[in-house]
Amino acid sequence: MRRVYFIILHVCCAVFSLSAQEQSVDDLKNLLRQEEDPGQKITLLQSIANHYLLRKVHFDSAFYYGEQALQLAQHEKNTIEQGRSLFNLGRIGSDSGNQADAIAFYKRSLAICKSLDMKGAMAASYNNIGGCYFHLKDYKTAISYYKKAEYLHALKKDLHLLAVDAMNMGEAQHAMGDLAGAELNFLKSLGIIETLDWDPPTVHLYYARTLYALERIDEALEESRKAYDIAIVDSDVLIEAESAELMSMIYAQNREYELAYNFRSQAGGLLGELNLAKETNEIEKLKLNFKLQEQEKKLAFAARQNNYLIVIYVLVGLGVMLLVVLIFRQLKISRMTAHMHDIQTRLIEPELIKRETHYKEVSGFDVTRKQDENYI
Repeated sequence: MRRVYFIILHVCCAVFSLSAQEQSVDDLKNLLRQEEDPGQKITLLQSIANHYLLRKVHFDSAFYYGEQALQLAQHEKNTIEQGRSLFNLGRIGSDSGNQADAIAFYKRSLAICKSLDMKGAMAASYNNIGGCYFHLKDYKTAISYYKKAEYLHALKKDLHLLAVDAMNMGEAQHAMGDLAGAELNFLKSLGIIETLDWDPPTVHLYYARTLYALERIDEALEESRKAYDIAIVDSDVLIEAESAELMSMIYAQNREYELAYNFRSQAGGLLGELNLAKETNEIEKLKLNFKLQEQEKKLAFAARQNNYLIVIYVLVGLGVMLLVVLIFRQLKISRMTAHMHDIQTRLIEPELIKRETHYKEVSGFDVTRKQDENYI
């Protein structure tokens, strides 16, 4: 189902096509900063969101720009762009595993499409809502939405999408155990595809799985071989791996162990490549988060150092101020002491001069006599 769902998204993107040329995210962001026209800004925001969505890594960034596009469309009262933005937010939610949120966005987009009688966009929303319910394993509800999409595609006589609708319903019926119904829808899809210049490997693989479950081993091997060969030409590694895995099971059941081993090894190698690519993405994300964390630590350490330097500067400043106060205080005390000494000198100096003069005029005899008089 996953591969079918991608086909649906590809067709739906044609319904909600963007006018911006294929450019890098940085170029689009530069254009966004320079753009003043609200309509063009909405288109650029949606293009940036789609770039992040296609990378299958930065879903948070995809959602951020998608939501910005929606808010601007609402502010400008641009109903068509609101529907487009809601549809894209639904894609982001589904691809990131948030099926409930995706359904809510798709249904809001669907309501707008209905009000504008945009049947192509309505069918796209029906199909993707069905895909969300399929991932939630609510297969009956998924089929009901696929049928609504099929009805609208029949009105437009869109054979490509009618083939996809039948393929989707067949896969849902297979998942819920209705193998007979699944086979009918796969045959219907293959019948439409035969009239077109288009032969996706998915329908052959899903039909092969149904035939294998019905124990029609030779037919299952034939269909899985078709899926495998087409996948190689299309460079579709996932379908190539899944087809090889199914053929390995069939060859093992037929006791052709060498072929079973070869295809199992090949499937394992291909799936290993996919897992490695996924793991590489995860490693790159971890590296990025680690670098960001290290940068945050450095910034925090630098901030603490600045705080410490500020405290040191404050303490040094306070110390200098205290030293200056103490010096001025000591100078003041010294001046006060000198001043007091000067006052004392001025007070006793006349008396000292008087005594010195008096004793200079008195003879030694007079002093002796004066002393004797004091004893009599």
